Amino acid sequence: MASVPSTLPSPTRRTRRDRLRSPGARRTTLCGVAVVAASALVLTTAGSAQAAPAATAVPLGTAEPFAVLSGSSFSNTGPTVIAGDIGASDPSMVGTTSITLTGTNHGNDGVTASANAALTNALVSAAGQGPGDTISADLAGQTLTPGIYTSPSALSIAGPVPLVLDGQGDPNAVFLFQAGSTLITQPGTSVSLINGATACNVFWQVSSSTTLGVNSVFRGVVLTLTDTTMDTGATLEGSVLSSGAVTLDSNTIIRPACATPPSTPPTTAPPTTAPPTTAPPTTAPPTTTPPTASASPTAAADTTGAEDDADTGDEDETTYGQVGRVPVGSVDTGDGSTADVPLARPTR
Repeated sequence: MASVPSTLPSPTRRTRRDRLRSPGARRTTLCGVAVVAASALVLTTAGSAQAAPAATAVPLGTAEPFAVLSGSSFSNTGPTVIAGDIGASDPSMVGTTSITLTGTNHGNDGVTASANAALTNALVSAAGQGPGDTISADLAGQTLTPGIYTSPSALSIAGPVPLVLDGQGDPNAVFLFQAGSTLITQPGTSVSLINGATACNVFWQVSSSTTLGVNSVFRGVVLTLTDTTMDTGATLEGSVLSSGAVTLDSNTIIRPACATPPSTPPTTAPPTTAPPTTAPPTTAPPTTTPPTASASPTAAADTTGAEDDADTGDEDETTYGQVGRVPVGSVDTGDGSTADVPLARPTR
Protein backbone atom coordinates (compact mmCIF):
# COMPACT_ATOMS: atom_id res chain seq x y z
CA MET A 1 0.00 0.00 0.00
CA ALA A 2 1.42 3.30 -1.04
CA SER A 3 1.93 5.77 1.65
CA VAL A 4 0.32 9.21 1.40
CA PRO A 5 2.92 11.90 0.87
CA SER A 6 3.20 14.10 3.86
CA THR A 7 3.62 17.14 1.61
CA LEU A 8 0.08 17.08 0.32
CA PRO A 9 -1.94 20.02 1.63
CA SER A 10 -4.59 19.35 4.15
CA PRO A 11 -8.12 19.72 2.77
CA THR A 12 -8.82 22.43 5.29
CA ARG A 13 -5.70 24.49 4.54
CA ARG A 14 -5.26 27.01 1.69
CA THR A 15 -1.93 28.04 0.39
CA ARG A 16 -0.91 31.72 -0.01
CA ARG A 17 -1.02 31.23 -3.78
CA ASP A 18 -4.61 30.02 -3.58
CA ARG A 19 -5.61 33.04 -1.53
CA LEU A 20 -4.04 35.47 -4.03
CA ARG A 21 -5.75 33.67 -6.90
CA SER A 22 -9.18 34.00 -5.34
CA PRO A 23 -11.52 36.72 -6.80
CA GLY A 24 -11.95 38.39 -3.43
CA ALA A 25 -8.21 38.72 -2.93
CA ARG A 26 -7.78 40.27 -6.35
CA ARG A 27 -10.50 42.82 -5.63
CA THR A 28 -8.88 43.73 -2.30
CA THR A 29 -5.47 44.14 -3.91
CA LEU A 30 -6.81 46.35 -6.72
CA CYS A 31 -8.70 48.52 -4.25
CA GLY A 32 -5.56 49.03 -2.23
CA VAL A 33 -3.60 50.09 -5.30
CA ALA A 34 -6.37 52.50 -6.27
CA VAL A 35 -6.40 54.09 -2.82
CA VAL A 36 -2.64 54.61 -2.88
CA ALA A 37 -2.77 56.13 -6.38
CA ALA A 38 -5.61 58.46 -5.43
CA SER A 39 -3.77 59.60 -2.34
CA ALA A 40 -0.67 60.35 -4.38
CA LEU A 41 -2.76 62.33 -6.89
CA VAL A 42 -4.33 64.42 -4.12
CA LEU A 43 -0.95 65.18 -2.63
CA THR A 44 0.49 66.09 -6.02
CA THR A 45 -2.46 68.37 -6.86
CA ALA A 46 -2.30 70.11 -3.50
CA GLY A 47 1.43 70.72 -3.90
CA SER A 48 1.04 72.25 -7.36
CA ALA A 49 -1.82 74.52 -6.24
CA GLN A 50 0.14 75.99 -3.37
CA ALA A 51 1.12 79.60 -4.12
CA ALA A 52 4.60 80.94 -3.45
CA PRO A 53 5.04 83.58 -0.73
CA ALA A 54 4.03 87.02 -1.95
CA ALA A 55 6.78 89.31 -3.24
CA THR A 56 6.91 93.09 -3.22
CA ALA A 57 8.48 95.26 -5.90
CA VAL A 58 12.11 96.04 -5.14
CA PRO A 59 12.59 99.83 -4.73
CA LEU A 60 15.22 100.97 -7.22
CA GLY A 61 15.31 104.63 -6.23
CA THR A 62 17.54 106.74 -8.46
CA ALA A 63 18.74 103.59 -10.31
CA GLU A 64 15.30 103.11 -11.86
CA PRO A 65 15.91 105.16 -15.08
CA PHE A 66 19.06 103.15 -15.94
CA ALA A 67 19.04 100.39 -18.54
CA VAL A 68 22.69 99.60 -17.79
CA LEU A 69 24.47 100.58 -14.57
CA SER A 70 27.90 99.46 -13.45
CA GLY A 71 29.59 99.99 -10.13
CA SER A 72 32.87 99.26 -11.88
CA SER A 73 33.76 99.24 -15.60
CA PHE A 74 31.65 99.28 -18.77
CA SER A 75 32.62 97.66 -22.07
CA ASN A 76 30.74 97.16 -25.33
CA THR A 77 31.61 95.42 -28.60
CA GLY A 78 29.60 95.71 -31.81
CA PRO A 79 26.34 97.50 -32.55
CA THR A 80 24.25 97.59 -29.40
CA VAL A 81 20.84 99.19 -28.93
CA ILE A 82 19.94 100.56 -25.51
CA ALA A 83 16.75 102.36 -24.47
CA GLY A 84 17.37 103.97 -21.09
CA ASP A 85 20.22 105.66 -19.27
CA ILE A 86 23.71 104.23 -18.89
CA GLY A 87 26.53 104.93 -16.45
CA ALA A 88 29.58 103.42 -14.75
CA SER A 89 31.84 104.30 -11.86
CA ASP A 90 34.87 103.85 -14.11
CA PRO A 91 34.92 106.87 -16.43
CA SER A 92 36.66 104.98 -19.25
CA MET A 93 33.50 103.52 -20.78
CA VAL A 94 34.65 101.46 -23.78
CA GLY A 95 32.66 101.06 -27.00
CA THR A 96 29.98 103.69 -26.40
CA THR A 97 30.40 105.06 -29.94
CA SER A 98 28.82 101.92 -31.42
CA ILE A 99 25.79 102.12 -29.12
CA THR A 100 22.47 103.46 -30.38
CA LEU A 101 21.31 105.10 -27.18
CA THR A 102 17.86 106.42 -26.38
CA GLY A 103 18.60 107.97 -23.02
CA THR A 104 21.47 109.70 -21.26
CA ASN A 105 25.06 108.58 -20.87
CA HIS A 106 25.82 109.77 -17.34
CA GLY A 107 29.37 108.41 -17.35
CA ASN A 108 30.59 108.60 -13.77
CA ASP A 109 28.74 111.78 -12.79
CA GLY A 110 26.82 112.42 -9.61
CA VAL A 111 23.67 110.79 -11.00
CA THR A 112 25.59 107.54 -11.51
CA ALA A 113 27.06 107.73 -8.02
CA SER A 114 23.59 108.18 -6.53
CA ALA A 115 22.23 105.29 -8.64
CA ASN A 116 24.99 102.94 -7.45
CA ALA A 117 24.16 103.77 -3.85
CA ALA A 118 20.51 103.00 -4.62
CA LEU A 119 21.57 99.70 -6.23
CA THR A 120 23.26 98.64 -2.99
CA ASN A 121 20.02 99.30 -1.11
CA ALA A 122 18.03 97.41 -3.74
CA LEU A 123 20.26 94.32 -3.42
CA VAL A 124 19.79 94.34 0.35
CA SER A 125 16.02 94.78 -0.01
CA ALA A 126 15.69 91.93 -2.52
CA ALA A 127 17.81 89.53 -0.46
CA GLY A 128 15.81 90.38 2.65
CA GLN A 129 12.48 89.15 1.28
CA GLY A 130 11.30 85.64 1.90
CA PRO A 131 12.00 82.89 2.59
CA GLY A 132 10.60 81.87 -0.77
CA ASP A 133 9.68 78.57 -2.37
CA THR A 134 12.77 76.48 -3.06
CA ILE A 135 13.09 75.75 -6.77
CA SER A 136 15.30 73.60 -8.91
CA ALA A 137 18.38 75.09 -10.47
CA ASP A 138 17.08 74.73 -14.06
CA LEU A 139 13.97 76.83 -14.65
CA ALA A 140 13.42 75.79 -18.27
CA GLY A 141 9.96 74.42 -18.97
CA GLN A 142 8.40 75.65 -15.73
CA THR A 143 5.33 77.85 -15.44
CA LEU A 144 5.39 79.92 -12.28
CA THR A 145 2.87 82.25 -10.66
CA PRO A 146 3.75 85.46 -8.76
CA GLY A 147 5.81 85.09 -5.60
CA ILE A 148 9.31 84.57 -4.20
CA TYR A 149 11.47 81.73 -5.51
CA THR A 150 14.79 80.84 -3.92
CA SER A 151 17.71 78.66 -4.93
CA PRO A 152 20.46 78.14 -2.34
CA SER A 153 22.95 77.77 -5.20
CA ALA A 154 22.84 78.70 -8.88
CA LEU A 155 19.89 79.44 -11.14
CA SER A 156 19.87 78.60 -14.82
CA ILE A 157 17.71 78.24 -17.91
CA ALA A 158 19.30 75.34 -19.72
CA GLY A 159 16.62 73.75 -21.87
CA PRO A 160 15.01 74.85 -25.11
CA VAL A 161 11.57 75.17 -23.49
CA PRO A 162 11.07 78.69 -22.06
CA LEU A 163 10.45 79.67 -18.49
CA VAL A 164 6.89 81.01 -18.37
CA LEU A 165 5.81 83.59 -15.79
CA ASP A 166 2.03 83.77 -15.42
CA GLY A 167 0.69 87.07 -14.01
CA GLN A 168 -2.80 85.55 -13.56
CA GLY A 169 -4.42 88.71 -14.92
CA ASP A 170 -2.75 91.04 -12.42
CA PRO A 171 -0.50 93.70 -14.06
CA ASN A 172 0.97 94.44 -10.62
CA ALA A 173 1.98 90.82 -9.97
CA VAL A 174 5.58 90.62 -8.69
CA PHE A 175 8.10 87.80 -9.25
CA LEU A 176 11.34 87.69 -7.24
CA PHE A 177 14.08 85.12 -7.90
CA GLN A 178 16.90 84.78 -5.40
CA ALA A 179 20.04 82.98 -6.59
CA GLY A 180 22.55 81.85 -3.97
CA SER A 181 25.36 82.10 -6.50
CA THR A 182 25.24 82.58 -10.30
CA LEU A 183 22.54 83.12 -12.90
CA ILE A 184 23.33 81.57 -16.30
CA THR A 185 21.11 81.17 -19.36
CA GLN A 186 22.14 78.91 -22.20
CA PRO A 187 22.16 80.01 -25.88
CA GLY A 188 18.73 80.37 -27.45
CA THR A 189 16.79 80.09 -24.19
CA SER A 190 14.02 82.50 -23.22
CA VAL A 191 11.66 83.84 -20.57
CA SER A 192 8.01 84.41 -21.53
CA LEU A 193 5.46 86.62 -19.78
CA ILE A 194 1.74 85.84 -19.97
CA ASN A 195 -1.57 86.98 -18.47
CA GLY A 196 -0.50 90.48 -17.47
CA ALA A 197 3.00 89.77 -16.16
CA THR A 198 5.40 92.65 -16.92
CA ALA A 199 9.18 92.89 -17.02
CA CYS A 200 8.97 95.85 -14.64
CA ASN A 201 7.82 93.53 -11.88
CA VAL A 202 10.27 90.64 -12.42
CA PHE A 203 13.39 90.87 -10.25
CA TRP A 204 16.50 88.65 -10.26
CA GLN A 205 18.70 88.99 -7.17
CA VAL A 206 22.03 87.33 -7.98
CA SER A 207 24.61 86.80 -5.23
CA SER A 208 27.45 86.24 -7.68
CA SER A 209 27.72 86.85 -11.45
CA THR A 210 25.20 86.83 -14.32
CA THR A 211 25.71 85.50 -17.86
CA LEU A 212 23.00 85.72 -20.52
CA GLY A 213 23.76 83.29 -23.37
CA VAL A 214 24.11 83.87 -27.09
CA ASN A 215 20.83 84.94 -28.72
CA SER A 216 18.92 84.30 -25.52
CA VAL A 217 15.85 86.36 -24.62
CA PHE A 218 15.60 87.42 -21.00
CA ARG A 219 13.14 89.58 -19.08
CA GLY A 220 13.28 91.43 -15.79
CA VAL A 221 15.49 93.64 -13.65
CA VAL A 222 18.81 91.86 -13.05
CA LEU A 223 20.43 92.91 -9.75
CA THR A 224 23.92 91.40 -9.75
CA LEU A 225 26.35 91.60 -6.86
CA THR A 226 29.44 91.11 -9.04
CA ASP A 227 29.88 91.08 -12.86
CA THR A 228 27.30 90.84 -15.66
CA THR A 229 28.02 89.56 -19.18
CA MET A 230 25.62 89.56 -22.12
CA ASP A 231 26.91 87.29 -24.87
CA THR A 232 26.56 88.05 -28.59
CA GLY A 233 23.00 88.79 -29.67
CA ALA A 234 21.42 88.38 -26.23
CA THR A 235 18.28 90.47 -25.74
CA LEU A 236 16.96 91.87 -22.48
CA GLU A 237 13.61 93.49 -21.78
CA GLY A 238 14.49 95.07 -18.47
CA SER A 239 17.72 96.44 -17.07
CA VAL A 240 21.20 95.37 -16.01
CA LEU A 241 22.16 96.83 -12.63
CA SER A 242 25.50 95.42 -11.58
CA SER A 243 27.77 96.31 -8.69
CA GLY A 244 30.65 94.88 -10.75
CA ALA A 245 31.68 95.19 -14.38
CA VAL A 246 29.25 95.06 -17.32
CA THR A 247 30.31 93.52 -20.66
CA LEU A 248 28.09 93.81 -23.74
CA ASP A 249 28.37 92.40 -27.27
CA SER A 250 25.90 93.43 -29.98
CA ASN A 251 22.95 93.33 -27.63
CA THR A 252 19.49 94.88 -27.38
CA ILE A 253 18.45 96.22 -23.97
CA ILE A 254 15.06 97.88 -23.67
CA ARG A 255 14.09 99.26 -20.29
CA PRO A 256 10.28 99.27 -20.18
CA ALA A 257 8.41 102.33 -18.97
CA CYS A 258 7.73 101.39 -15.37
CA ALA A 259 5.68 103.36 -12.88
CA THR A 260 7.90 104.40 -9.99
CA PRO A 261 6.27 103.34 -6.69
CA PRO A 262 5.93 106.16 -4.16
CA SER A 263 8.38 106.05 -1.27
CA THR A 264 5.58 106.74 1.16
CA PRO A 265 1.94 105.92 0.57
CA PRO A 266 -0.12 109.01 -0.16
CA THR A 267 -2.34 110.14 2.66
CA THR A 268 -5.80 111.38 1.90
CA ALA A 269 -7.45 113.64 4.42
CA PRO A 270 -10.98 112.55 5.26
CA PRO A 271 -13.60 114.83 3.78
CA THR A 272 -14.77 117.50 6.17
CA THR A 273 -18.35 118.66 6.10
CA ALA A 274 -18.86 122.14 7.41
CA PRO A 275 -21.84 122.39 9.76
CA PRO A 276 -24.71 124.35 8.28
CA THR A 277 -24.59 128.00 9.26
CA THR A 278 -27.83 129.82 9.99
CA ALA A 279 -27.66 133.55 9.79
CA PRO A 280 -29.25 135.19 12.86
CA PRO A 281 -32.50 137.00 12.07
CA THR A 282 -31.95 140.64 11.35
CA THR A 283 -34.44 143.13 12.81
CA ALA A 284 -34.46 146.47 11.17
CA PRO A 285 -34.17 149.26 13.76
CA PRO A 286 -37.31 151.42 14.05
CA THR A 287 -37.17 154.39 11.81
CA THR A 288 -38.33 157.67 13.31
CA THR A 289 -39.28 160.43 10.98
CA PRO A 290 -37.61 163.58 12.21
CA PRO A 291 -40.13 166.30 13.16
CA THR A 292 -40.71 168.90 10.58
CA ALA A 293 -39.59 172.25 11.86
CA SER A 294 -42.45 174.77 11.87
CA ALA A 295 -41.78 178.33 10.98
CA SER A 296 -41.26 180.67 13.89
CA PRO A 297 -44.21 183.00 14.46
CA THR A 298 -41.82 185.89 14.68
CA ALA A 299 -40.30 184.97 11.39
CA ALA A 300 -43.73 184.66 9.87
CA ALA A 301 -44.69 188.07 11.19
CA ASP A 302 -41.52 189.61 9.90
CA THR A 303 -42.20 188.11 6.54
CA THR A 304 -45.72 189.39 6.50
CA GLY A 305 -44.60 192.85 7.54
CA ALA A 306 -42.03 192.86 4.88
CA GLU A 307 -44.64 192.00 2.34
CA ASP A 308 -46.89 194.81 3.70
CA ASP A 309 -44.11 197.35 3.48
CA ALA A 310 -43.20 196.39 -0.05
CA ASP A 311 -45.05 198.15 -2.83
CA THR A 312 -45.56 195.38 -5.27
CA GLY A 313 -47.79 197.41 -7.54
CA ASP A 314 -50.52 194.83 -7.40
CA GLU A 315 -53.82 196.61 -8.15
CA ASP A 316 -55.79 194.30 -5.91
CA GLU A 317 -53.82 195.26 -2.86
CA THR A 318 -55.61 197.76 -0.49
CA THR A 319 -53.50 200.46 1.13
CA TYR A 320 -54.61 202.53 4.08
CA GLY A 321 -51.90 205.18 3.95
CA GLN A 322 -50.43 206.05 7.33
CA VAL A 323 -53.38 204.65 9.20
CA GLY A 324 -53.15 201.02 9.44
CA ARG A 325 -56.63 200.79 10.89
CA VAL A 326 -59.78 202.91 10.29
CA PRO A 327 -61.07 204.47 13.51
CA VAL A 328 -64.67 203.68 14.38
CA GLY A 329 -67.04 205.86 16.49
CA SER A 330 -67.03 209.57 17.34
CA VAL A 331 -64.15 211.97 17.11
CA ASP A 332 -63.39 214.60 19.60
CA THR A 333 -63.98 218.01 17.92
CA GLY A 334 -61.92 220.05 20.33
CA ASP A 335 -64.78 221.96 21.97
CA GLY A 336 -65.89 219.17 24.14
CA SER A 337 -68.46 217.86 21.69
CA THR A 338 -68.23 214.89 19.52
CA ALA A 339 -69.23 214.37 15.99
CA ASP A 340 -69.84 211.22 14.11
CA VAL A 341 -67.35 210.76 11.34
CA PRO A 342 -68.37 208.74 8.33
CA LEU A 343 -66.24 205.78 7.48
CA ALA A 344 -63.50 206.73 5.15
CA ARG A 345 -63.10 204.78 2.01
CA PRO A 346 -59.80 203.26 1.63
CA THR A 347 -57.60 204.79 -0.94
CA ARG A 348 -56.04 202.65 -3.51
